[in-house]
Amino acid sequence: MASKEDLYISINPESYKQSKLGVLTGQADLLTSLKHLHNLKVLARQRRDLKLALHRSFSTILSMSESIREKLPNVRSPKIAKPEIPEMIEIKKKVDYSKRDEIDEELMKIQEKLRELNG
Repeated sequence: MASKEDLYISINPESYKQSKLGVLTGQADLLTSLKHLHNLKVLARQRRDLKLALHRSFSTILSMSESIREKLPNVRSPKIAKPEIPEMIEIKKKVDYSKRDEIDEELMKIQEKLRELNG
């Protein structure tokens, strides 16, 4: 006889297969969503880094144009106002690819189980 913790029920094999298929499909979809979310975070960091590099490039170009303007003879013309460029703080974080690899590995296992159930 079953103890208080154990409960045994009889399930139709086709119903079990459909339920298992639904659970595995849900897990696969969740892992795919997590993978996309991780990729979006990585892309956001890369975008921020590119913006910082662009800011540095513009600052360099501006300082070079200032030095060229100083070296050229002074012609009577209206002065060009300097645009104010706010200082940006550069923060680099290490990109964690191990989490994405774990998700890919688990996703492959679930897809293999789905193929076994369907096959």
